[in-house]
Amino acid sequence: MIKMIALDLDNTLLTSEKTISKVNEAVLKKLHNNGIKVVLCTGRPINAIWHLIEQLNLLQPDDYTITFNGALVVHNQDKGELAKSGVAKTQWQPLHDFAATVGAPLDILNFDQVYGITDLKPSLYEAQFHGQLKFDHMPFGELDAQQQYSKAVICDKPELWTNMKLN
Repeated sequence: MIKMIALDLDNTLLTSEKTISKVNEAVLKKLHNNGIKVVLCTGRPINAIWHLIEQLNLLQPDDYTITFNGALVVHNQDKGELAKSGVAKTQWQPLHDFAATVGAPLDILNFDQVYGITDLKPSLYEAQFHGQLKFDHMPFGELDAQQQYSKAVICDKPELWTNMKLN
């Protein structure tokens, strides 16, 4: 007997328009109403997918979501954290150095917002979220060394990678 369905979002549940089709919505709601757990799993922050959780009505006392590629597990009803695993600022230094070397942008996320790193090339990441996430902009050196960060993103035009020459 199936007790849970865990679904990735991009290139799995979501359409090319980044929405849940009406057919999939109806099926998942029916399964959920019949007692099968539906768990969304994504690399995205919880606030970036909250509208999908609401669309599927995954707001019951035993509904959960896995975000940040597993770095954060959230209890949907109150957004309480069940599991959380971050990375210290010092561990992002090699990625920052790489981005500086190749002329790439960098965004670093904690569990609440995104920090666009201003001592590097401007990123295209913020434009993808249409205000769904909070963005602050600062140089890498000003990131709080006491915080834990969930992930980093290099978001640029594809030409960045095709024109890149690494030694």
